[in-house]
Amino acid sequence: GLRLAAAAVSPGGHVLGVDPSVAMREMAASRCAEEIARGLVEVRDGAAERTGCADDFADAVISVNNVMLWERARGFSEAFRVLRPGGRLVLSVHRHVLGVEPEVLREEALRAGFAEVGLRVRQRRFNSPAVELVAVRPSE
Repeated sequence: GLRLAAAAVSPGGHVLGVDPSVAMREMAASRCAEEIARGLVEVRDGAAERTGCADDFADAVISVNNVMLWERARGFSEAFRVLRPGGRLVLSVHRHVLGVEPEVLREEALRAGFAEVGLRVRQRRFNSPAVELVAVRPSE
């Protein structure tokens, strides 16, 4: 995740990974040691509901297989707050761990202020379907 994002970031860009778990942060820091040393990646304590980022901080917020751990209304609001106008939220999760109908994610993103909320449930051959949501913070 972080390494792929670092490879795709624009020149002068930065990738920030936040996680409340010390073990997960240590694993991410180990996998991204080279990118951290080069200043492309930072890993810090935080959560979807409290990233520690300033308003309008990010061009994109990406969440993979952890939305089921969020207090979702607060997580969507935090993503909206930290995204710049025009920024994108990209969320993916295995359907079998989601715990709610996929449409609930779309409704929660809309309630948080997101627009252009796309939701797709993609069948996969060897695992449960993937729920994918892409949303945009409207330009003001």
